[in-house]
Formats: sequence, structure tokens, C-alpha cells
Amino acid sequence: MAQPKTSARSTKLPQPAGTVLEVTDLEQLRVISDPLRVRILHSLFGPPMTVKQVADQLELPATKLYYHVGELERIGLVKVVETRIKSGIIEKYYRTVADHLKVSRDLLKLTKESAAGSTYAELPASMLEATADDIRLAAVTGTFPPEDTSLKIMTVSHSTVKLKRAAAARFVAKINKLMTEIDAADDKAGEIEFGVTTAFFPMKRLDTQAETDHD
Repeated sequence: MAQPKTSARSTKLPQPAGTVLEVTDLEQLRVISDPLRVRILHSLFGPPMTVKQVADQLELPATKLYYHVGELERIGLVKVVETRIKSGIIEKYYRTVADHLKVSRDLLKLTKESAAGSTYAELPASMLEATADDIRLAAVTGTFPPEDTSLKIMTVSHSTVKLKRAAAARFVAKINKLMTEIDAADDKAGEIEFGVTTAFFPMKRLDTQAETDHD
């Protein structure tokens, strides 16, 4: 039997390495303040994928993802970078518009509601919820914890510490540097896919009058 013809019309767009998109709009923040959309974004930071391919990766039905991908495209965080015609059906390949996503802290100053933190807090909370989902999935598939624990390829920890501003700033710089190093080490031929989540944030001020640091 003759195989159906597959043709491709490429509309590939250049994707500079290390590009950063800063979210400065409350509507963008509202749309991505959803654990599933965070997971979709995470999938689309790599090579372009169809909604079906993303669904397969997340082990979800594609019908559940079309609306969410459409919302991410509507607010300009993902876009179609290639189209192909396969068996008379147009396949759209999506990718994030940048390699990194950064939320502007100026969003906190836009409205009283956002200044209270209710809107801004949703994104990191959603990321942590998405991480929890990934860990549960890894546990179900038997990869968490890893079979050979002697390799020491996993670390999970949680703690609270009291720091002065200068010390906190140094740790943030170190964490950002490490995350940049991890992102740069991404190897498409790698044997294991890892999840990485960082969260370092002030919970409350212990001394509202102490503004000067002494190391």
C-alpha cells in the first residue's frame, strides 16, 4: 500500500540562544498562573512541538491542551514556528518566544491587588504545584527515587533561614549562576531528564527598623 504523501511548509523563525522574555502585563501573569500552563511552557522551551507531542510528553489527552496552548499564544508567550501538511492536515509546531521567562517585579506596583501579592504569588505557586505533579509522575513511573541511589543524582530539600540582606543577595546570585550553568548543560542526547525548581524568597521581616547590614 502506498504511503500517504507528507509535505512540509516551513515557517521556521530564528530562535537566538539565551533570549529572555519579561512578563510585564497582568493579563500575561494571570494566564500563566496555572500549573498546567506552566508545564506546557516547560515543554515548549525545547525543540518545537505540536500540541499532540506536548500532550504525549505530559501524558494528557491533546483535547485538554488546545485551549491552554491557544491562551499562551494569545498573550504572546508561545508561537507557531513551523507548519507542516501531513495527510492533508496542517500540523502546527509551537515554541516559546524566548529561552527564558522572567516576571517583572514592577507588576507589584501596577494595582493595589497586585501590590498585595495575590496576583504575583500565583506564578511561583503554580510552578511549585507543577513540580509536585512531576515528582508524583516520576514516582509512579519508578524514576523517583532513582534505582541506583549511590549515583547521588537527586537532591530535594526544604529549610528556612534567617539572613541579612547582603548575605541573601549573595545566595541569590549563586543560585542564578547555578541555574544558568544547568540550563547551558542541557544535552539532547542525555540519558535522564531532570526537573529543576528553585525558590528562595523572603517570608517575613523580623526587624522592620534594621535597614543596615553588618557582615
